[in-house]
Amino acid sequence: MILFINLKEKCYEKKIVLLLTFAFIGIGCTWAQNLPFSDAGSKVGKIVSVSMTGSNTTPIVFKKGTYEHMTVKFISNKKCTKCTLRMYGILKGVPVPYPVDQSLVTNGLILPLQEQQEHEFTFRLNVRNELPELQFIFKVELLDENGEAIFSFTIPAVIEG
Repeated sequence: MILFINLKEKCYEKKIVLLLTFAFIGIGCTWAQNLPFSDAGSKVGKIVSVSMTGSNTTPIVFKKGTYEHMTVKFISNKKCTKCTLRMYGILKGVPVPYPVDQSLVTNGLILPLQEQQEHEFTFRLNVRNELPELQFIFKVELLDENGEAIFSFTIPAVIEG
């Protein structure tokens, strides 16, 4: 009888471990899925994918008072030694610049960019509490030392409280 109970408990333990494993795999899949985006004029590169932690659909949701992490995988068509990150909220067709700390580029990207290689750029956005709740088009672009867009994309977004 004791042996039967131990075997039964071990079966339950295995089921729980399997269930938790599948739950974590499922969470991982929903936390960093590729998002649909529109290329907005990439000139010297090509976007492979765009993802954001916690978002797997559009519009992407920016929660006030948090840091959101976005990852862009891209291929550069030329070697690049210096990059500049620009972000905008487009409201009624008007691009409104979002202040960007350029250390995001030096901390999130290995320079120089090598020609015809895939690169991964992860950066975080500070979604400040004072931002209004609204829907907009989020535009991100990475420029080379000549001001040409290595990548540029737009994606529908919303800021929520």
